[in-house]
Amino acid sequence: MKRNTVLLMSAAMGAQCAMASITTTYSNLGNMSASVGALTNALTVAAGDVVVMVGATNKKKSVNKLTFTSSAGTFVDLDTATQLANDANPNSYLSYLVIDTAGTYDFIGTTDVLGMTATVGAYKLSADSGLIELAAYNAKSYNMAVGESRSITNFMGWGSNANAGDYDGIATIGVGSSLRGTISNTDSVGGFFLDIDKSGKRLAGYSDRSGEVNVKHIWDITNADAANAESGGISGAAFAEVIPEPATLGFVVLSGAAILFIRRRFMV
Repeated sequence: MKRNTVLLMSAAMGAQCAMASITTTYSNLGNMSASVGALTNALTVAAGDVVVMVGATNKKKSVNKLTFTSSAGTFVDLDTATQLANDANPNSYLSYLVIDTAGTYDFIGTTDVLGMTATVGAYKLSADSGLIELAAYNAKSYNMAVGESRSITNFMGWGSNANAGDYDGIATIGVGSSLRGTISNTDSVGGFFLDIDKSGKRLAGYSDRSGEVNVKHIWDITNADAANAESGGISGAAFAEVIPEPATLGFVVLSGAAILFIRRRFMV
């Protein structure tokens, strides 16, 4: 499944302009279960791409940990428990990896022990500029009484980032896990496209925030258990395409033209 956000940026070099975009491609790795403890998916990636692996689970990290690995590099963990330094029950996993070398690699999710119920997926983020950076991230955990309903906002802002003036496409990814209740996602601005929705308890999805300086991932949760408290974890991250300043683009174009001119001279 592909989604594209395309914006035009006028460059101060005559009638030339640069086309910039960020593209997300989602791949479903499958489900962890009592008999499945490892899931693998091969992705072909370019240098500068970002792979974001997500897992919506039914276990807390101290009981059964979900780990993401690849020969393409080392993932940075932004799951709920890592961000909040707690033991969210259950934990929502989100980890990212910036690709240094183009190729086709396996991306793998594994559990410590069999018995986790989880859906695992991978997002490949690609940008026309070839440069994507982590713009923001945040996490929430919650505990709810029997019969309680609550709306939880996971807010992320990137307007004050050093490179924010050069941001073009923005992709935000969110993961939410519920122990006993039901969970859904809405946004105050725009939409949230679900790629994982397992029994209303384990969700993950994508949101386009191009042109914005923040996002509110809003998670509506209801404790559906008549006798026990409800708990869970929510994680989110925003990734931005960084485009060169017009002056930089002009230098690159002029440099390329100069090289082409030199080559032509020597070829004559």
